[in-house]
Amino acid sequence: MAITKSQKEEIINSLVKDFEKSKSVVFAKYDGIGVNDIKKVRRNLLDNDSRFRVSKKTLISIAAKKSGIEEKLPKDVLEGQVATVFSFADEVTAPKLVSQMHKEYKNLEITGGVLEGRVLPKAEMIELASLPSREVLIAKLLGAIQSPSSGFVSVLSGVMRGFVSALSELEKKKAEQES
Repeated sequence: MAITKSQKEEIINSLVKDFEKSKSVVFAKYDGIGVNDIKKVRRNLLDNDSRFRVSKKTLISIAAKKSGIEEKLPKDVLEGQVATVFSFADEVTAPKLVSQMHKEYKNLEITGGVLEGRVLPKAEMIELASLPSREVLIAKLLGAIQSPSSGFVSVLSGVMRGFVSALSELEKKKAEQES
């Protein structure tokens, strides 16, 4: 059944809203994946504040342009059956999840994406997917910030230990001399 012009405009407006709200967008091929598996993929993405949408490629291109993505989406990004995965939680969630699900569903693969209004090729999106999560990065940063101060405390306590042991040695020598 053909889509009417008003339905196309609704889809484009909805896609524009998703493009504008999302932190990152992943374009993923899903050729040969069954309906039940697509439902599992959608559910997994929804549980992680991401959305899996299937739309016509021309509507995706129009919505991308209307949402402020200045570069035209390359043909290789929108080749075959392509879904748009919007990540609303953070920049890494959708690429990471699609990359993880690729292990289970070999036909689900990243073809490219959008980050901060820039179109990224497949290789850069896969690299983005390999980044640690936000929580891990924050923990590493806090560890790096805390490391110099804990080292400083260790140095100071070492000086204090040395001073105390020197005093105890002096006390022993005095006790030996008096005896």
